[in-house]
Amino acid sequence: MAITHETVVLPERYANRIFWFSYLFLVNSLYGFYYHLDDLALIYLIGMITSLNYWRLSRYNIIRKLDIIWINGGGLYHFGYLSLLDNPNQITYKYLYLFFITLGLGSYGCSMYYIRYSKYISCHYHLATHFFGHLAHHVLYRGLTSLCLSPNTYLV
Repeated sequence: MAITHETVVLPERYANRIFWFSYLFLVNSLYGFYYHLDDLALIYLIGMITSLNYWRLSRYNIIRKLDIIWINGGGLYHFGYLSLLDNPNQITYKYLYLFFITLGLGSYGCSMYYIRYSKYISCHYHLATHFFGHLAHHVLYRGLTSLCLSPNTYLV
């Protein structure tokens, strides 16, 4: 079967699971805005919007590509903040972030592998990708806020 811009990536029942799970982006966005990690929080919030926009009707089209580009670009932007977590008090956050990102990337690889064989398994691996990504970014935000003594502070 040829893949066109109208080909469905996942059946609606599975795409809906990922759609609703995408609202977890709000947790880290609100946390980031509260602790004045505004650039990170805004990137994360836009990531939620692109994810919701894509998963409401998951097709192999430009919306999918935009979602993937934004999520990858935002992930790289977040990754750049790891250099701030080099002192001994924050190094644990750095390694936890890398651990969860690695689990998320592994889950994504499994999701892409299983999409040919089982949409159910692929969907749940993709949910794991989202879960580990959210967890990793929450750890990063906690590490960045721990850099300062005040609970409501500016990094830059």
